[in-house]
Amino acid sequence: MESRHAIAACERFFALCDGNAAEEFFEANYSELRYTVVGYGFLKETYDRPDHSLATDRYFQYVFGAFYAMSRVFVTTRFIRRFYKKMDEIKSRKQTGNLDAVKIALELSRGENSLQFSFVTKMLNLENDSLYPIYDSKVALMFGYKIPSGDHDKKAEQYRERYQLILETYRSLLNDNRTAALLNKFRQTFRCPELSDMRILDLIFWEMGKQEEKQAEDRKKRSRVDAILDSDQNKGAKIRALMKMGLNKREILDLEFVDPAYVYDLFREEQNRQQTKEMKVTPKDLCAVNWGSESLILYVRSEDLTDPDTCLALKMNFDTGACGIDLLQRFLKFGPCEYLDPQNVKVQQKYRQKLDQMAPTENRDAILRSFAAEIEKWEQLKNKFDYEPKINQ
Repeated sequence: MESRHAIAACERFFALCDGNAAEEFFEANYSELRYTVVGYGFLKETYDRPDHSLATDRYFQYVFGAFYAMSRVFVTTRFIRRFYKKMDEIKSRKQTGNLDAVKIALELSRGENSLQFSFVTKMLNLENDSLYPIYDSKVALMFGYKIPSGDHDKKAEQYRERYQLILETYRSLLNDNRTAALLNKFRQTFRCPELSDMRILDLIFWEMGKQEEKQAEDRKKRSRVDAILDSDQNKGAKIRALMKMGLNKREILDLEFVDPAYVYDLFREEQNRQQTKEMKVTPKDLCAVNWGSESLILYVRSEDLTDPDTCLALKMNFDTGACGIDLLQRFLKFGPCEYLDPQNVKVQQKYRQKLDQMAPTENRDAILRSFAAEIEKWEQLKNKFDYEPKINQ
């Protein structure tokens, strides 16, 4: 089964070598691949600095974590400390040509709930991208792999077999004359002469896997839409079901099964309902975080204070009267902060009074409604780093 998927993955790769397929593929995915090339270049440049400690470089850790989505949603603080300490240890070795990714993953994941094999391959890839390709969900999809099951040892056995097959597949592709021409096109398009052949293969397979994942999601979405359209519900119920799925007005109108005016009326009705529904976040739910000075305060929900790296924050600048919503860790990267004691009633009252002074009740409630709506959307994101700031006024 695995060999069959490997053969299919190679066939898809070689399809890019025919005619203008590569140029079309690179053009369609240019922004994403260019961002990946540039981001990886920064990480690699920082990693290669002599006598530079990555275990103490918070900015490198922030960029690595954001680039590879290694947040506390997926790993613990203890794992993160071990991870960067191990990275420094590997970087200081004279010989790194025979590192065992599975063994390192087992070592770092001791006492953890999950085996973080993918992050370990991303670490080793920085050490030598010619020897250690990256294993992640997108590449795994290209080879027909699903998430392994069992305890750490059973998962480790599966990862070892999978990683070996991927290595063998990449090495086989690198020995084919068609591959060399495709890699040269990649270097010319994305201006990255420093990337190894193996790393470019890595990126191409990752992007193909991402496209495969998107197509699978589109097929699943289309199937759900067809099921709704074929149901016995009335038109209004069908439209509401499609809205609940996340389809916008244009997507529903493109289905051409209902009068456009009716669709607009239902969307207007839903918008009014959202604006008037009960607010889920109130000042009493919030804890203040003093950031830099008393003029700039971040508010977070009390329940999120234990995980500041991945919680959403409301920023209030009392000097300028501006506010904004974003991930707390993105605010904090600009400077130090002080977590104000949520149990100290006087402290919290002080900042709630500041909030009341800055914004009258009507404006304040509107701000908090926006915050509540953003929290609801943010909680549904699988990768919290995908969140985009909502307001900045």
